[in-house]
Amino acid sequence: HIHPALKAWQLLPEQFVGYLLLFGALAALFRAQYDRPFWRSLGWLPLQLPAIQIVLAGVMAVIGAGLVGHLIRIPTVDNPMLELLKDPTSLILITIFGTTVGPLCEELAFRGFLQPLFVRSLGVVPGIIAAAVPFGLLHYAEYGNSWRHVVLISSAGAAFGWMRHVTGSTKASALMHAAYNGFQFALLFVAKAHGQI
Repeated sequence: HIHPALKAWQLLPEQFVGYLLLFGALAALFRAQYDRPFWRSLGWLPLQLPAIQIVLAGVMAVIGAGLVGHLIRIPTVDNPMLELLKDPTSLILITIFGTTVGPLCEELAFRGFLQPLFVRSLGVVPGIIAAAVPFGLLHYAEYGNSWRHVVLISSAGAAFGWMRHVTGSTKASALMHAAYNGFQFALLFVAKAHGQI
């Protein structure tokens, strides 16, 4: 019985605590088992490309995702994410979280931790895809259990994975992911301002 304006106040701290627990356990594992630093172990290295190129890659990924969405006929049905974004307070909070903490933590987990393991075991392209699919599945419920959304988000994850592979830096994939989300939120704000949503 939470008021819609307060849903984000409950959901975002829960997600943040989940990230803290996950990365706290990973940091302890890296230190205790391998005597390795947390950030470097997850590929948080200096950018090898200018930041503007990485941001533009994020914007281009949104355009590419739009084309993929059109081809696979993404359904426009109500889902938990759209419900949450209807409330102005929640929309602002999720925009902030979705362009900062969310991309950082998701990239550390999927492109920083999983992808190198998969690439080492399977090769570059299968490894990038193997890390992108669980990333897409993570978003399955929030997009109304739509397999098409999983395909779309997995495609974006593969683009972030390619950035991580090419630059060797999770920092680069996190910036690309933040730009991707930021551009989508900007489009959402424009659509709302024109009464299209």
